[in-house]
Amino acid sequence: MVSHIYNPLNYALDIHKKFIMEYCNSEKRVIFVGMNPGPFGMGQTGIPFGDVKSVRNFFRIHGDVGKPTNEHPRRQVYGLGCTRCEVSGSRLWRLVEDICGTSEQFFSTSLVYNVCPLLFLSPTGTNVTPNSLPRDTKLKLNELCVDTLIQVIRLFAVERVVGIGRYAWDVSNRLLRRVRGLSHVQVDFLMHPSP
Repeated sequence: MVSHIYNPLNYALDIHKKFIMEYCNSEKRVIFVGMNPGPFGMGQTGIPFGDVKSVRNFFRIHGDVGKPTNEHPRRQVYGLGCTRCEVSGSRLWRLVEDICGTSEQFFSTSLVYNVCPLLFLSPTGTNVTPNSLPRDTKLKLNELCVDTLIQVIRLFAVERVVGIGRYAWDVSNRLLRRVRGLSHVQVDFLMHPSP
């Protein structure tokens, strides 16, 4: 059951805009697609897989983060002051840094995006992922979110989608098989770097 819904694109818009302006301003051959924000990554920073240390040190982005409406007392938003680590984001950006060296090199050809921009929390503060939502809710949410994903793929002239985790891969794969004009886009799978 979901008791709280956060939209980091609202309360972390300052950092998200800086990320877009710095790294999402040209065509991208590859888009890495995640599921939705985690409470200690994008939920704090507004950037997909946005582990706080990675955002500050690897992306070199700083800015203000507000608070979500109806904030859960066990999942408060501290923005770049958050001391908790988003393990999957930390692992992803360490790998990217090892391979590419700099964030500029990675983002010269690639983009990171989440199927769903919303963070869902249970009454106890546990992260509720879209794949665990009730079937009807999940279908409605996917329908809304995939329309935006299609627009992003077209806008950036993406040639390859890498689904990070089974859910993101499945949504991307099903989407690209049915959308006219995107059948040339290749879909690959990358195991989710969560613990």
